[in-house]
Amino acid sequence: MWSEAATKSSWWAIASASKTRYAVEGLRLGCPLSRQECHAVLFQRWSSEARFTDRSHCGSVRSVSVSTRGVLCSGSADETLHLFDLRRGVELGSLFHHQGSVTSVCFHADKLVTSSEDGSIAIWKTGKWECLRSLSGHKGAVHCCAIHPSGKLALSVGKDRTLRTWDLTRGRSAFVVNLKTAAELVRWSPSGSHYVVVSASQVDIYQTESASIVCGLDAGHRIHDALFLSDDLLVIAGEAGLFRVFSIDKQAAVLDVDMGDSRVKALSACLKPTPVLGAACSDGAIRLFTFSLDDVSSTWRTVEQLQTGMRLTCLCLSRWRPLSQESSNKASKRLLVDGAVAQSGGLQ
Repeated sequence: MWSEAATKSSWWAIASASKTRYAVEGLRLGCPLSRQECHAVLFQRWSSEARFTDRSHCGSVRSVSVSTRGVLCSGSADETLHLFDLRRGVELGSLFHHQGSVTSVCFHADKLVTSSEDGSIAIWKTGKWECLRSLSGHKGAVHCCAIHPSGKLALSVGKDRTLRTWDLTRGRSAFVVNLKTAAELVRWSPSGSHYVVVSASQVDIYQTESASIVCGLDAGHRIHDALFLSDDLLVIAGEAGLFRVFSIDKQAAVLDVDMGDSRVKALSACLKPTPVLGAACSDGAIRLFTFSLDDVSSTWRTVEQLQTGMRLTCLCLSRWRPLSQESSNKASKRLLVDGAVAQSGGLQ
């Protein structure tokens, strides 16, 4: 069920949905996408099929993340975290700590960091899955938490209109910045030299060393997600039916991708070895794109569209090596696509 031919890369789509008719939430759908590589053109042949569904959560899934070892963690409005081993295809169990809806989950090396509407941030040790520390400081819900690429720091934003820097090594707050409005998103650049804070339509890009805003823009519409493709390129997407690639150095947009009537609900990227961007759209489709970081505008192209029949709200692309090929050191890789549906439009 979980094996693939050694000559193919496998991309897994894991989604969570609700069915309005039956008031069922927390469903997860697995759809593997297989491609066959050739020397001239990547992603030459594609195929996809629904593989499994389960109902691990009794509430809508708010966030998903995948470790480098192929462990999926999903956080839900039901206040729980669920772990799933994608390489073996088995549930690992549930984690209980938060007293409110889980708002974000993020893996880094042997750490898992989660945040909640109860105002806390938890640091977990992977493998043993024990909570090492519970960080408090936000006066209200924590909307988002992001780990620095070094794994030593984390940023969080919350309902209390603060941006907080956390020392993950010592498990304590390191710095607090008061914001004009409550931010919903915070993201690091690949090297950690910049980070972005998003509040409604306002996007502020900070330089880490000086903790100062180097670029600020009003998108003119609500932003649902943002991510860095590089330390210079930032992608933002939301209600406007497009997503925009913005250059920090040029202080201007370098590419607009029109999504038609569909709104982009979430973004995720896998940058190595071949950059791939995924967009979860309001029409239930997960669209995948490839490009070159040297020239995004002229190399951008759509490579796949997976229709889930769901309303997607979160997405995570993660690359990992199948378990059966680790010992033989095969070159074949897998890319996992995780989407979560928190509202209507369940599977038929």
